[in-house]
Amino acid sequence: MADRHDTGVASPAGGAPTRADTAALPADLEALTRLDAAALRAEWRRLYRVHPPGKLSRDLLELGVAWKLQEGVLGGLSAATRRQMAETARTLANKSDPAKARKVSLKPGARLRLSPLPMSPAFC
Repeated sequence: MADRHDTGVASPAGGAPTRADTAALPADLEALTRLDAAALRAEWRRLYRVHPPGKLSRDLLELGVAWKLQEGVLGGLSAATRRQMAETARTLANKSDPAKARKVSLKPGARLRLSPLPMSPAFC
């Protein structure tokens, strides 16, 4: 269930999303458009537990708060995606080419299968 704070935006209380959380999300996101910059900064601090970057525009503040609200209700990135992003960040920090750094590895016993491509009407 979501609890309301003085900004009027719901915050997830943790756990699996309920139907009420999911149903309230569009209204919560719409409410962000009515908040002033100071209220958005307060929401950022509450959700991220850090102060927002100083020169962040109002639009980016709103997007960051909206992301956190959606993440709380709908779930965040998968562990695999987070690992891949961290690997890409390390590669970029070392000024390497991220395209060359990606490794594809298969586990023993993996089976490769060819699947037929759908035919386009232009090729029939």
